[in-house]
Amino acid sequence: MGSKSIVSVTLFLSLNLSLFSLVSSNILAPAPLTPSPLECSKLDLCLNILNLGEKLHTGNECCSILGGLVEANATLCICDQVRTRIIGIPITLDIVLELIADLCQQDKTFICN
Repeated sequence: MGSKSIVSVTLFLSLNLSLFSLVSSNILAPAPLTPSPLECSKLDLCLNILNLGEKLHTGNECCSILGGLVEANATLCICDQVRTRIIGIPITLDIVLELIADLCQQDKTFICN
């Protein structure tokens, strides 16, 4: 009777050790790329809401900056820059960002909260 309990405990401990080694060997995903503050300030120079159509077009330096930020998944940076440019004007940021993305022919998957 005692040998069955020893075998059960041994089996239980070996399974626990193997499961813990599998869990601890899991590789963590790399941290997402975050834009540098310099890139965000460059975007601020490009976002002239009043003359938006004149400044943004495909191939423009501003569009390449915006494209780099979109690729880096820097939605917070983009939304903050647009938000600071239109303070006091009741407007939906998603509409402004969609306009910017249309003018630069960029992906439109980011949404400001």
